[in-house]
Amino acid sequence: MSITLKTSNNVKVERNLVFYRYAPGTNKSEKKYYFVTYPKGFEHNLEDFAVSDLPPGRYRIAFSDSGGLYERVVVVEAGKLTQVVFQLK
Repeated sequence: MSITLKTSNNVKVERNLVFYRYAPGTNKSEKKYYFVTYPKGFEHNLEDFAVSDLPPGRYRIAFSDSGGLYERVVVVEAGKLTQVVFQLK
């Protein structure tokens, strides 16, 4: 999975991310994962976060920012890249 946080001035920001993995066929969270986007010094990367070992399934990605709470539900499939872009206010 690759996540990009787009800002209006193209400045890289560091954010704490929470991933909630849903139990198959439900809207009930069965596991949480805690991650942090890349720290300063990675300004030349296209993405702000990447992880390669998430089990396949449905996830809710959430984090807060001065613009509020950001959330997105995504499906991670085995052998495929899931790309997520958040436009920050």
